[in-house]
Amino acid sequence: MAITAEQVEEKWGAKNSTKVISQIKATETDLLDEYFLPNSEPKMGNTVTIKIEKGAGLILASVAPNAEHLVVDRPTVYELNITLPRFPLENDIDSSTLNEVNSLDEKEQPVQLAAEIGKIQKEHKLNIDTTLEYMSTGAFFGKIMDGAGNILFDFQSALPAIEFKTGKDLIVSINEIDDAMVAELGENPGWDAKCSRAFMTKVASLAKAENLFTDKQAEWAGEGKDRALIVHGARFEPYVKSYKDIEGNTKDFIETGFMAAIPKSKRIYKFYYGRANHTQAATSRPSLYFSTTEKLPKGRGIAVLSETKAIPVCVNPSAIIRGTQA
Repeated sequence: MAITAEQVEEKWGAKNSTKVISQIKATETDLLDEYFLPNSEPKMGNTVTIKIEKGAGLILASVAPNAEHLVVDRPTVYELNITLPRFPLENDIDSSTLNEVNSLDEKEQPVQLAAEIGKIQKEHKLNIDTTLEYMSTGAFFGKIMDGAGNILFDFQSALPAIEFKTGKDLIVSINEIDDAMVAELGENPGWDAKCSRAFMTKVASLAKAENLFTDKQAEWAGEGKDRALIVHGARFEPYVKSYKDIEGNTKDFIETGFMAAIPKSKRIYKFYYGRANHTQAATSRPSLYFSTTEKLPKGRGIAVLSETKAIPVCVNPSAIIRGTQA
């Protein structure tokens, strides 16, 4: 007996399809998983009010022309009223593929159909998670992005970067980062440094000059993309990702010769998500991932729909302490 499009809609409706896509692991999302998802907040509506702490020397460096009306400058915070970015995806399983499925043994039909739907869902999950990880990266550096990866708001610290230079012991620079973090957060939660390759080379050179490798106060750890330099317990990792600024120019998140110390403090990272814009989601609680199937008109097959509405935010960009080689 052939599986009909109506049966697909019933069996792979929102409840089952959403459960499946939520369980799929399509790619690594290290920053999203470690820093943002632990502090998730579901939103029933389409908008969210985000309060960015001004901290010491934080400035709103740029605002996209279409976002100027979304920010209110208050004494201690910038208050942003943002529509949750929406990521709707759709791919079809055409009638010829359904016919191929229905040519199989009756017991094999649902198995093969589930595989076809799962393949599309995995592609959707990869697309969504890759975008959320990119947005998480931007959030670290005070950049709030829309669903297309465009910069809406760019917050920057006016404080001078901590200098790492010849003649200045590395422990002095590291202690200055610790002190700056305490001044901003009231504590030192620990931190990892994301660096340009030039900065990594400089720190390694300084460590060698101080005989820190010989004295076991510096060492290389990991390999490949996980390779890091650990000096006096502080971890320095290369970071070479880029983004497009408001004018569309490609820029590195970490400029050559710089680093950013990322606090291990969950309270400064927020992640907001809302309900999908779909009738089957209207009566459900917000879910980070949504998926369902729908019958296409005129017997053309079925559509596999997936959607996420979410945004990661760092609410205290001043706590990201910058360093530079000098």
